[in-house]
Amino acid sequence: MTAKEYLEQINLFNIRIRHREEEIKDLERIQTEHASFIDERTSQDLKIINERASQALKNDTNQRDRIIGQILNLKKKRHLTYLYLRYVKGLSHSLIADIMHMSSIRYVYSIQKASLQDFQETYKDHLMTQSTH
Repeated sequence: MTAKEYLEQINLFNIRIRHREEEIKDLERIQTEHASFIDERTSQDLKIINERASQALKNDTNQRDRIIGQILNLKKKRHLTYLYLRYVKGLSHSLIADIMHMSSIRYVYSIQKASLQDFQETYKDHLMTQSTH
């Protein structure tokens, strides 16, 4: 797996986290609003579904946070900053250029390349294991 593919997972985890949070809220709403219509077995089933959704939410959050932690552990501050702004905050290259006081988008692309190479080199063993999953 490339560094870029790996880092793009942050966005996928964020989407999954939002969906799981909505699912949990919906389940809780159903249990509350329809409590008088729900029998004991259905109530238990809803509780199990809620527990599974909560565990999946926790797993997705942990995986996303682990990737963010890897970004934050990079030694080169400029690379860390670029990767955080791009993959965690989801900012465009033009906004990143403004925030990082870069004179051109071309320079942003060179920082992108260097940052991804730095991440790839720093976490090469981890990224190689991710390719097999």
